[in-house]
Amino acid sequence: MEERCGTGLSRHQIVAVLLVAGVLAILAPGVVFSVENRQPIPALTRYPWLEDYFAYGFWFADAPHARDLAATLGEAWEVRQEKTFHDLSRHNVNAVIPGNQAPLPPYLDRAHKYGLRCATMPLFLYRHMDNPKEETMERVKSVWSHHANQIRTHPGLLAYHVFDEPHPTISPKIQDVTDTLARVDPAHPAIYTHQHLPLNRDNEEWGEVEWALLDSLDVHLSDLYSIEPHFGRDPWLYGDVGMANYRKVDPDAIHWPTIQAFTFHATPTVPELRVMVFHTIACGAKGVTFFTTGQAYCGWIVHFYPSVGNAWFAEEPADPMYADISRMGRHLTSAGPLLMPRRLDPNYPVRVECPTFRATVRSGGLREDGNLTRPAIHVGAFAGKDFDVLVVHNDDPWTEHSGRVTISGRGRGVYDLEALEPVPARVRGRLVQFTVKFAPGNGRLYLVGDEADFEVAKSTVQRHWYERDRLLAGIEADIAGRCGVGVEPVREQIRQAADSAGDSEYARALELMKAARAGLAEAEAAHPEYSRTVTALDRMRQDLHRIDEWYDIHPYVVSDLADDGLKGLIERGTEYARQFVSIENALRAGKLRAEEAVKLQAEITAVADSIVTYRPEVLQKRRIALLELGEHTGDAFFLYDWLAMVYQHVDVLKIGRKSGFVNAEGRSVRPGSYDLLWIHLGDPGGPVEAIYCVKARVVRGALSRGAVTAIRKYVKSGGGMILSGLGAALV
Repeated sequence: MEERCGTGLSRHQIVAVLLVAGVLAILAPGVVFSVENRQPIPALTRYPWLEDYFAYGFWFADAPHARDLAATLGEAWEVRQEKTFHDLSRHNVNAVIPGNQAPLPPYLDRAHKYGLRCATMPLFLYRHMDNPKEETMERVKSVWSHHANQIRTHPGLLAYHVFDEPHPTISPKIQDVTDTLARVDPAHPAIYTHQHLPLNRDNEEWGEVEWALLDSLDVHLSDLYSIEPHFGRDPWLYGDVGMANYRKVDPDAIHWPTIQAFTFHATPTVPELRVMVFHTIACGAKGVTFFTTGQAYCGWIVHFYPSVGNAWFAEEPADPMYADISRMGRHLTSAGPLLMPRRLDPNYPVRVECPTFRATVRSGGLREDGNLTRPAIHVGAFAGKDFDVLVVHNDDPWTEHSGRVTISGRGRGVYDLEALEPVPARVRGRLVQFTVKFAPGNGRLYLVGDEADFEVAKSTVQRHWYERDRLLAGIEADIAGRCGVGVEPVREQIRQAADSAGDSEYARALELMKAARAGLAEAEAAHPEYSRTVTALDRMRQDLHRIDEWYDIHPYVVSDLADDGLKGLIERGTEYARQFVSIENALRAGKLRAEEAVKLQAEITAVADSIVTYRPEVLQKRRIALLELGEHTGDAFFLYDWLAMVYQHVDVLKIGRKSGFVNAEGRSVRPGSYDLLWIHLGDPGGPVEAIYCVKARVVRGALSRGAVTAIRKYVKSGGGMILSGLGAALV
């Protein structure tokens, strides 16, 4: 059913692999694993530019609703689009699949300026499905061919996206279009988004045609949103089941899975997102896309999917998911290309000594058994003729773990491809051992080879770092220069860096780019009007983000329960947002409006303060105590904010040092004065530990005897209590 990879091998299989490897090494030292003897990967022969490109991008990042937002804010759609692309580039994104659009050369010019490749996704085939008499297949192929001829030579083109999540019976029509596009433009892949699983070639209705379509394409795009109750929150599903299905059709296809990074019945935690990314890559993926639209919307003006980040408000630290996508992107877009010419080797001679963890997910669907016991440290191995690349990560999304990795007969050294340094390793004959330690869900890529191999790989990683740094520094120096900032010394350093890069001296080029960045910051600070404008804009972003965050917590208040006072505040906020955008766009065009920016910043701060402290005119006359057990957590903050919209009096209480309850000032309070005691346990680090989707238990010693006594006394005296999240474990 499931194809296992990396440490998915059983202990007996690992021993067998090690023994076979040892025999081969003794009897025939020149023999290498069969994975190295195959022909080149077909996708790289057909699309050679993919060999140096690890796709890392966003679905719907520039969706049609971005036009609505631009219109609401009084700016040209192209201007908003350019800011979106700039924001994505700053977060180490290199691919965009815009929803339901047919980008033409001007669009691709803007994307390419920011280092992005864009897929094109016109609805030509959809129109045929709606009206096959007028939009015949011949007509569909004709308009697709015309569109491809308009853009096929553009360096900003990623792929032709033909259909999203089709029913398998549509496969022959998709096949007809992709075959046509392969003839018109053999240099770019024609793809569609596959989501129907499991793949069943024996299905009488569609098995053969669906299989044939997938098998004909060298690049696959798919989605599988598994962080939802339907799947029992299963961040391993894509790698375990999805990738196993796709590799069953074509193990050599370049696969770009779309990872859930938005609210779809449930929102992934950041560690769950990391697991989805690294586990799926470790099982064979050679690219990652995310489905989230936050880069193009403002929730309290134009609402779509709640998600991470956008091109308007400040992201870090308020949006840790977007920040983590950026962090992983810097590593994967630079080291990820090293995976491209290499093949996943499920039988790679690697053994991992580490703890295990348990999880329960939904069984009976794509999983035969929902009770999972997994090694905490998981390894996916990509073998090559020169050196190998390992994807090593912590498969546990809750707990930090370490483990010892042992490799047999595959190189004399191990090198960290994120830190770009040798890993302390113990070499015993043909065995190489090293230790890893990762935060929940985190991981990275390692090279297995010798020092010469590492120097080649290091140069590749540094080159990609340099290219991104040079691109962004150049763009931002141009913006400052248009505003009168003295940036010529910065441009000279960028030119010197380019000279060093031209000589393949990427370490030196990166040093020069770092100096250029520092010089740009100094030059901007030395220009009073520019500095004042930028500072005011940054503060406005923070305040506008506060409004947007408040809306995400209270959408029902804004849409259904808003009184005239709140409606007036939101209208003022929207008008101020238009003024903010006008000042921001003027700065990008080289016109400074410092005095106006400083004045507007004060007004936006006042509106944001009023909105985030807003309470309805009519509140229930009840006194609620929100009891915190352990550290203050994000869940508790959101719950407090929600309760304050319903009840007149809400206090946050803690357990005193010995017993009883104390308020935020540390003064003892009488629990009988409250109508309800609410205990919510949700975030990690509290007094309860969870076994994923199975059960939760109170951590030994987490609650004092006095705390338990105080809670029991309150309940026995007739006080009401609600336990939410993992709070039921307290029973």
